[in-house]
Amino acid sequence: MAQDKKDNAVFKWKNNQGTVVGADRQGTQPMKDKGGHFKGMVARSQEDGGFTIDVGKNPTKVAVFESPIDLSHINH
Repeated sequence: MAQDKKDNAVFKWKNNQGTVVGADRQGTQPMKDKGGHFKGMVARSQEDGGFTIDVGKNPTKVAVFESPIDLSHINH
């Protein structure tokens, strides 16, 4: 995770070799006149990339999230 020039949270995507191939960006301040917070992919992100988590071998549950910031709101 990183922070961009506009103070957005940036969730980096890496490929199997550890190279950053894209990112999701989450606004940290409400958007003026629009409500809510900005969410989006960083320009020129690899089209078949995405945010993933290694769950290890033989998981008993799998959860799907709209964006990486949504993952941070779950109860364990």
